[in-house]
Amino acid sequence: MFYHFAKWVTTVIRIFFVKATYIGRENLPAEGGYIIACNHRSMWDPVLLAQGVRRQIHFMGKAELFSNVFLRCLMNLLGVISVDRGTGDSNAITRSEEVIRKGGLLGIFPEGTRSPDGKPLRPKSGMALISRATGAGIVPCAVVYEKKEKLHRRHIRVKYGRPISYEELGFGEDQGTASLKRASKLVMGQIIEMMELPEEDRP
Repeated sequence: MFYHFAKWVTTVIRIFFVKATYIGRENLPAEGGYIIACNHRSMWDPVLLAQGVRRQIHFMGKAELFSNVFLRCLMNLLGVISVDRGTGDSNAITRSEEVIRKGGLLGIFPEGTRSPDGKPLRPKSGMALISRATGAGIVPCAVVYEKKEKLHRRHIRVKYGRPISYEELGFGEDQGTASLKRASKLVMGQIIEMMELPEEDRP
């Protein structure tokens, strides 16, 4: 209940500051465990993503978000999974897999951190690792920020792409790191296609 209340409050706030257009919501699975994967430019990305999805998204968030009692309680109420970045946090991976196996949606930013200039970063392997362990498909998403014009609200487009099935990710019997890299590259490639980047900013 708190998650949906928070989503309603942030939606009201967002309306006053930005104009958001949601594209491809018909691609979102109505049920079952899935991974929502998106580029990461702003701290508002998870808020904007969540506002276009009826179901609750359990986002993976950096451990620093749990740094004090207030933030820890807030993140727990929102269903955020703490990740100790750069340590191979096995507990975070286990909790994320549990979300998928219970039929929930897991939100991941494959780049692992916010891009300072909006250009895509190299994806980490955690997303593919969780998909391979659970058999979950992945919905590639993109949040596109337009430059703010004077006296106008900033326009943002939130895009939900066609789900990439577990079979399309191409794991097969390959349980090595090569399969993780291939799957991560495939998903990030789909995200980049939706980001509307100029040619010089594409990897």
